[in-house]
Amino acid sequence: MKKSHVFALLSIAVLLAIIVGTLYKTDTYGNFKKAKQNPDVVFQIIGKLDKSITVVFDSLSSDQHLTFSMIDENNDTAKVLYYGDKPRDFEKLEQVVVTGNMKTDYFEAKELLLKCPSKYTKKADEDQKYSSGKK
Repeated sequence: MKKSHVFALLSIAVLLAIIVGTLYKTDTYGNFKKAKQNPDVVFQIIGKLDKSITVVFDSLSSDQHLTFSMIDENNDTAKVLYYGDKPRDFEKLEQVVVTGNMKTDYFEAKELLLKCPSKYTKKADEDQKYSSGKK
């Protein structure tokens, strides 16, 4: 086999590995219903904080966590568990995007992307992203 053929085959193999790797790690936008049907898939769910249910932040345990109820775009509600610090002014949010997996009776968020109301930020389009300490 010529060196150019070997190089071409290796280049194609590397390119395919990169494409498959990026497709595999891509988060899927969805809702709580889809997340319940596919618990092994990482979903990004857009919704709003359910203000009728109390937000609980446990800062005393070894694994600080935030528990809240969220309503997705289909008006389905689910309990969300996020390991990490509670973002400032969390209860005043307009919109929340959670990234993670559905467990038996709650959604475990690995990341929070928060859309703050414009009157609480310097710019109307300012977003804040938080990552969980757990992987």
